[in-house]
Amino acid sequence: MYTHISPAPQDKTLVVLSGGLDSATVLALAKLNTKDTLYTLSFDYGQKHVRELDNITALSNRYDAIRYVRSITALEELPGLRKGDKPTGLSPVPGMLLPDSWKPGRNMVFLSIAFSYAYTLGCSVVAMGAHQEDYPGYPDCRELFLESMEHSAQLALASPIALWVPLLYFTKAGIV
Repeated sequence: MYTHISPAPQDKTLVVLSGGLDSATVLALAKLNTKDTLYTLSFDYGQKHVRELDNITALSNRYDAIRYVRSITALEELPGLRKGDKPTGLSPVPGMLLPDSWKPGRNMVFLSIAFSYAYTLGCSVVAMGAHQEDYPGYPDCRELFLESMEHSAQLALASPIALWVPLLYFTKAGIV
């Protein structure tokens, strides 16, 4: 897993793009580190911040990326992912306070789909804007989880596709 700002330049990169600050920053970094084709993959799952979806087209166009937006209605059907639902399950880490914005397994689902897209598109890297400052309330932003997802995807696809999380150790202020 890459966690530094500039990995070796890649031929093709897929960026998981929410349209928010973190993923927009990663998209800009990916543009600098991609020699050939840049792709974005975004998900419409009935999220609260729909305005971020409006940013996806503009960001993809600005960085000359081929854009994919996928509706994931299955996520809307899961308790805890529907608008207004609050997670009610046990906290995955003792003492962890899960905010209302946390959606159980969201990054796990997104990364699973992103790695499949990357494989199909011939990308060597999937880039994501997760950072550990979010960890106290978002267990799927932890380094251990992200490494595990990368390893699982590599095993499932029999491919060395890497996960690039350049903001992992940044604070929100540092990202800005």
